[in-house]
Amino acid sequence: MKKKLFSLCLAVILIFSILPTATFAETNTVTVASDADWAAFCANATENANATLQITADFHMGGVQFPEEFTGTVYGNGHTVTFGTDTAENWACALFAKFAGTAYDLILGNDNDSTDKISTGKTGEISGAFANQVTGDAAFYNLINKAYVVTAKANYHVGGLVGIIKGSNATVIFENCQNACVNSTGVVAKQASARGGGLVGVVTGTNVNLTFRNCANNGKVTAANAQAASIGGFVGYWKSANGSLTFDRCVNSYSINQVKGPMA
Repeated sequence: MKKKLFSLCLAVILIFSILPTATFAETNTVTVASDADWAAFCANATENANATLQITADFHMGGVQFPEEFTGTVYGNGHTVTFGTDTAENWACALFAKFAGTAYDLILGNDNDSTDKISTGKTGEISGAFANQVTGDAAFYNLINKAYVVTAKANYHVGGLVGIIKGSNATVIFENCQNACVNSTGVVAKQASARGGGLVGVVTGTNVNLTFRNCANNGKVTAANAQAASIGGFVGYWKSANGSLTFDRCVNSYSINQVKGPMA
């Protein structure tokens, strides 16, 4: 009897040994509580591209941008990231170059500091306070822009949170987000053919489905040049074939200078 029981147990062990083993992707959790922590996070961009980022204190990003496409999750925990410097040559850039993840509860910029500025001249043609580009499915909850975001050259584009949404078959959601830069110049399409939006500068690509829910433009959006292509309270320019744009309980409560072009 004992021999039969031993044989049965051995057979069960052998069966389980040849079954496929489930594998689970590990998520890297990184805590940022200072300027140095942010710089270190960006320096290890490949390793941290799908991380869970926990921001546990206010910090100054110092012109250091996360250079890879970020597909993880950002928890801002209600903290503030500041950007600016005193000269146009050293103006800061968005936190992320490319973003296709989820972000929660973050304040971007200090509306009471006239030097807290973000410029497209720092990293290229497109910029926003949070990300230059959204490149796939993404969701933003409780993000507030208070920084001055401005184009540096003609044909450059800016948004309060995101410079451009591009790609194919992307679903992007903004919920309880706002542009709230009032005291400084706000979001500015400064040169000819530039575009600017309170939350998003430009939307292109195919089948981009964009939803704003409980969002607000409570800040300035300005075309500082009469030849600026278009500006809008939420989106500066829309050109997404077969896409959709949905507003659910949203409000623009601030004047928009020189409203023009295909905007929202």
